[in-house]
Amino acid sequence: MYPLVETFLSVYQIAVHWRRDLPQHPPLSEVIETLVAAIWGGDLRATLGAGERSLRDELLGWLLKSSPHPGILIDDTDVLTPAVSPTAEGGVLVDVRNRINLPCDSTAWTADVIGRAYGVLAKCKFDDYNDTFKTLITFLKIVQSDFAAFCDVRGYERPAFWFKLNNASRTKPHSFSGRPSIMAAIEQEMRRRAVARELEPTLSSEALKLEAWAKQAYPGQQGPKSGSIKNALRSVYWELCREIEKPKHET
Repeated sequence: MYPLVETFLSVYQIAVHWRRDLPQHPPLSEVIETLVAAIWGGDLRATLGAGERSLRDELLGWLLKSSPHPGILIDDTDVLTPAVSPTAEGGVLVDVRNRINLPCDSTAWTADVIGRAYGVLAKCKFDDYNDTFKTLITFLKIVQSDFAAFCDVRGYERPAFWFKLNNASRTKPHSFSGRPSIMAAIEQEMRRRAVARELEPTLSSEALKLEAWAKQAYPGQQGPKSGSIKNALRSVYWELCREIEKPKHET
């Protein structure tokens, strides 16, 4: 009987109950995909149970150990191999898999390497993983308070299967489709700041600036904290930094 009294549920359990609570009743894989993407993006914490720490970094190790994956190419070299390669017949082969650089030695996982991997994985489809990893990640635990924070930051209505609803909650979208509007707006603000040469010298300080901007731009709404901004936009930040440092050539 709803709401459930458990303090934590698995990713799979949440997806099963949540899809029933949504008016469009999306496929189970789509709901799981949304949750897994949020875990990689840093908007949702996955643990082994109540009181346990986040397992996101460990997930990278499990992803590597369980490879190969049908839709993900893990390259342990410094530079990713080309996605397009010529054939003997004069044509080309195009590798359409999602591509990440992840050294076999985890001590070589710099913040940049991890951030880029998270950015790619947050955009992967559930079927991009092999069955072993699918099983592993769907049985990770999500604590109720972490799921509540995830819904609030994303602007989702807290679902009735786990939360008592009130009139205020009914003003929020009863859906999870689409990228969160506030985070998308924050990314656009970061890009604007890059063009204006206003980016902070560190990702942490930039995330704090963007958190303050979001509070001013969206008064009355609970926006993401600087930590979530760092996790979600880490790869974008480094991409913009490289663009700024790229030498200009006259034409």
